[in-house]
Amino acid sequence: MEKSTIYTVFANSMKDRLPNLTEEAMSITHIFLPLAFNDKLYYIKDEIFDVDRLTQTFSKYGSRFTIFYFSGHSKDGCINLTNDYRIEPERMSRVILSSLKQIKLIFLNACETFPLAKEIIKQVGPGEQAPIIISCGTEINTYLAETFAQLLFQQIGQEEPFRSAYTKAKDLVTVMDKENKIVFREFTSIDDVINANGDFTISYIEIKNSQPEDDQQRSAKKHSSIIGNDKLTRDALSTNYLTSVVESIASKPDLVSKEKIIALNEALTAAKMVAEGKKDDKEFRKVFDKAAFELPGIDSRKIFSSLINTEKNIAASTVQSYIESNGSVIDNLQEMVKKIDVIDI
Repeated sequence: MEKSTIYTVFANSMKDRLPNLTEEAMSITHIFLPLAFNDKLYYIKDEIFDVDRLTQTFSKYGSRFTIFYFSGHSKDGCINLTNDYRIEPERMSRVILSSLKQIKLIFLNACETFPLAKEIIKQVGPGEQAPIIISCGTEINTYLAETFAQLLFQQIGQEEPFRSAYTKAKDLVTVMDKENKIVFREFTSIDDVINANGDFTISYIEIKNSQPEDDQQRSAKKHSSIIGNDKLTRDALSTNYLTSVVESIASKPDLVSKEKIIALNEALTAAKMVAEGKKDDKEFRKVFDKAAFELPGIDSRKIFSSLINTEKNIAASTVQSYIESNGSVIDNLQEMVKKIDVIDI
């Protein structure tokens, strides 16, 4: 499988600077850079994104891009480049579709980028597969936008559709959004995209190709991953994602019930026992299923299986490439849970 190429752009304004964009660039780079160092994918990051840089990068590498991520300022679908140069949606969509021939996901993490997403969908040719697009219909809180992107990218390398990573990130951010400011909307048809007025915060657009897929295409899609078939790497990335889930819960314990925190602790205790040699029997699986059902951002007990496999292989070089811990990951997670003052563990 040819390696995926991820291109991330963090285009701050000269006049109206986004205060957390540098921090966002660092946090997302922290996800992709170890994968690049371990030869799982190619990664390009730009914090200077003027017309010259756009032209050079798109013309030289654009045909290889799997994911294009833009974060910065935008209004009415016009994205702002670093020098505050604005590109109209119709023009930018032509550039994207003509240059990014292999693109799978376009993530426009900036205010009012839905008109650009709409224009891209309109310009996709008959019989061509439209890329999946995540965009914003209205203004968005920069902290929640950054958090949503981090959570999504932490799950992007799994053997699951991009939709799964989106849903997990959405569920967790929805819990963290105490004031209910974020409205999510999903689109599966061109007509719905064209007729939408952007009265939502974040949209996920996935238009299915009208041409039927053969069995080989369906099988390849079902089992595809942008980082290849290294299960231990995927398990380590899932463990990092689970750590983010626990950190989110620990930072806002008032948003999660005592019952959910108890379910989390019981699942971590069970995972520790299995990692230390206990048989992963029916009773343990019930504990994992309950936690997956209770906790935001987790939709399957598979994440606890990944945690167990990571814990068993904590000393392996592959795991150490991604996990910032020389000791037990589960112990670290349980220490976080113990600090939550709504439960006496």
